[in-house]
Amino acid sequence: MSAAIALSPAPTPTLTPAPEHELATLADGERVVLREGGVEISDRAGRLLVRYVNGSAEIAAPAGDLILAAPGGRVVVRAETEVEVEAPKLKVRAEDAEVTTGEVTVVARRIATTAQAVVQQVERFELTATKIVERARDTFRDVTDLAQTRAGRARTIVEDVCSIYARRTALVSREDTSIDGRRVLLG
Repeated sequence: MSAAIALSPAPTPTLTPAPEHELATLADGERVVLREGGVEISDRAGRLLVRYVNGSAEIAAPAGDLILAAPGGRVVVRAETEVEVEAPKLKVRAEDAEVTTGEVTVVARRIATTAQAVVQQVERFELTATKIVERARDTFRDVTDLAQTRAGRARTIVEDVCSIYARRTALVSREDTSIDGRRVLLG
């Protein structure tokens, strides 16, 4: 006679993680806590300093400055999609700066630049403005081919001598042409 023994599986225990599990308390009262699947470090007042959860990290300085320093090396910020900086004021100080990018868009109410020299090398320079005001002690412009100005009206005011040098000169008016001077010398 054989007897059949029926075995039923043991019930699977359900683990319910505690909502908060303290891992350590540091000397100054800072707490390291396991919370909602992540790790948090908070100061003794309970303010968040560091949070890491699901691959994301947050660093905060609730009562002062946050300084990222590498006295013997570089500080590198790297992101796959974008880096965003938000602040009422942004200051950057460097001996030398370099920006390499495919495209730059700057939107500002006003841009003020102060430099000993500004050098631009571009294939095409396009400027659209309601009014352009230029002030300089001396201005020099060299154009290899054509220099053209198209204007509704044009006026040049010269205090002393106005000289035009050309191999050939053509002055064409659809209506009157006036030359006014104490003496007009031709030839």
